[in-house]
Amino acid sequence: MKRAGSLWRTSRNIRNTLPPLSLGLPERVSTHPVGVGWRREIASQLMLGQCPDAAFFEVVAEACLADPSSSREVEALVHRAPVIPHGVKLSLGSAEGIDPGHVDRIAGLCKRLRAPCFTEHVAFVRSGGTEIGHLTPLPRTREALRVIARNVEAARRRLPDIPLLLENVANTFFWPGDEMTEAEFYQEVVRLTSCDLLLDLSNLYANARNQGLDPQAVLAAFPLERVRMAHVAGGVVEDGFYLDTHAHAVPQAVFGLVTRLLHANPTVPLLLERDANFDSFDLASDMQTLARLRAVDALTKAPVVPKQVDQPELSAPLAQLQHEVALLLTTELTGAESKTAGSLAAAIGDEALARSRTILERKRVEDALPLLPRLSRAPAVQALAERVIRELPRMPARNAHRDALAIGRAASEQPTLFLAAELDRLLLRARLHETTLAPRRGPFLGVLRQANGWYIVAKAFGVAATVHLWSRGREALS
Repeated sequence: MKRAGSLWRTSRNIRNTLPPLSLGLPERVSTHPVGVGWRREIASQLMLGQCPDAAFFEVVAEACLADPSSSREVEALVHRAPVIPHGVKLSLGSAEGIDPGHVDRIAGLCKRLRAPCFTEHVAFVRSGGTEIGHLTPLPRTREALRVIARNVEAARRRLPDIPLLLENVANTFFWPGDEMTEAEFYQEVVRLTSCDLLLDLSNLYANARNQGLDPQAVLAAFPLERVRMAHVAGGVVEDGFYLDTHAHAVPQAVFGLVTRLLHANPTVPLLLERDANFDSFDLASDMQTLARLRAVDALTKAPVVPKQVDQPELSAPLAQLQHEVALLLTTELTGAESKTAGSLAAAIGDEALARSRTILERKRVEDALPLLPRLSRAPAVQALAERVIRELPRMPARNAHRDALAIGRAASEQPTLFLAAELDRLLLRARLHETTLAPRRGPFLGVLRQANGWYIVAKAFGVAATVHLWSRGREALS
């Protein structure tokens, strides 16, 4: 048994220390391949070839797993270019470990997409039964590194024989008690896990700027020779804090980081991310900008990254700290829980916690609205959705579906939104039970009667069965 474990570790090291990432690209593609994140809002552009510079695509793995129709569209993309599944909920940084069942579902998706690699974040998204709903950073400590190494090893045993790339995340708050700089932390991550990096330059820029550091200097201290892929996205400044939103223009400073990275590692594939504000998104222009960037002449030596300021130590185990942070971000604490988390809350700061909670509320809206495709196109629905989410506590599981149903119910009370809301709710109910939110394995038949006609939604047996929608009358369906 000992020998088998040794052989597995050897094969793991070989898998994760390959030459620059091979995406299976044809020879005609540039030596600096540029990809784009697949989103339903720009799916028609991607499927119809209106983004010819896209050498590969990235898809959010959990979005494919949750929506069979999205999965079918993504599988069709494989015939045009390589597709990389990108995980957001594996919770590799959770001290409680990872969910083996979720890893198995990811593995199945990777096989269906013939994925050249799988990518995930160095973060946690749940703790103590509380689902945070977004990527939450880890303290940069030796204990956190041990957790990452353990969880990566557990995930690799269940994933197919492809590289696992680890991504750095943007911080909405900064932990007290960091034992090393961000660059030092990721140097240790690649050493302990034998995994290479998906380096998110926008996240790096956000963290450096918000800590008063030089982003170019921070980048220079990262293990750039271990970067196998890079993300580029936009952001915005709110109340003096730079937020990596994936919904605004890419700053020139981030393009500057792309130039430095290519100077150090010229073959790194670049990927453009966008999650919202698609109407103001010039996809082709940003892709062309990335395609034009090339390694430049020798750069001046980067300044030394300032050392970390001394901070109070974190005496509690990581699992306890993560649970406290999860509660601080998602619930209103009272009684004993409030007292227990009080010292950590004071160390993080009220302003940082309030900012993080606001971002999590926005993330809930972003997760819920795609489940309401007709309603989400209405101009007034964003404000309505934000109002509903503020008044609705987070659920530990299937929160996006519960939020979507709640937004749909609120929208159906407004005459101008009624039809779109009721149709979206009917389609959701065909997929899941409205009370338990469990996937509907049995058949479903629903009817919506209107003065101008009627609408029928039907589904056969099976969770992944196709949902059919028929209409009669003047109202056309899109």
